[in-house]
Amino acid sequence: MNKAKQLPVILLFLCLSLIITAEPVDIVILTDTGEKKIQTVDSEVKTWGLAQTGTTGYIIAGIENLEVLPELENLEFINLRGVKDFSFVQKVKNLKRLHISGSAINDLTFLEKLTKLEYLGLILSKESAAIKKLEVASVNFSALKKIAYIQFICSGYKNPSVPNFVNVRNKPFFDLSNNQIETLDRTDIKLLKQYSGINLKYTPVAANDVERAKLKKLPVLLDANDPVPDSALRAKQWPE
Repeated sequence: MNKAKQLPVILLFLCLSLIITAEPVDIVILTDTGEKKIQTVDSEVKTWGLAQTGTTGYIIAGIENLEVLPELENLEFINLRGVKDFSFVQKVKNLKRLHISGSAINDLTFLEKLTKLEYLGLILSKESAAIKKLEVASVNFSALKKIAYIQFICSGYKNPSVPNFVNVRNKPFFDLSNNQIETLDRTDIKLLKQYSGINLKYTPVAANDVERAKLKKLPVLLDANDPVPDSALRAKQWPE
């Protein structure tokens, strides 16, 4: 067979190889009834998420088998109030972006293992035990050397402390807007010094001249028209 005839065969083989390798895999969704639900996804998917709705007839209690998604980089979970333990996220070895909203997480130490994380968004319900834990125990961010943007909101929780994230590397932007933070102590100020910018818009602190004075040496956004840096906006942007 001459080279001119070989080329189409080679191209056909490559195309078939690509089709074959992108196999569907099953993600296991645990429920409060003990029943396991299956969601089939492409094994090479880069973005995946799950949201709890009121029409399913069950409460999502956990997720298994994420390790079968080696290309997964972006994860989003919405209103998974039945999931208290998110340690299963550690199985996503290439995770770059994690957004969790409307959840009552018990513990945040699983974040310490997410070494490739660049964006973290946490919007926790006031029932979350993790909020109280952060007031007495820290979460060590020393291994998160690529983190660029952190959002932390405690919905409906009165006067939370600044989250006790320690050894924060890479000087990320910290979005604490819309929290009910009323006062700042020396520990809070020390924690805030780890960030390249801090968004405290729409918080009681922003409306209190005494508390604002404590922040005068920090790169903080307090007023509604204070611009968010372009670098922070880029880091926050979710891939399409």
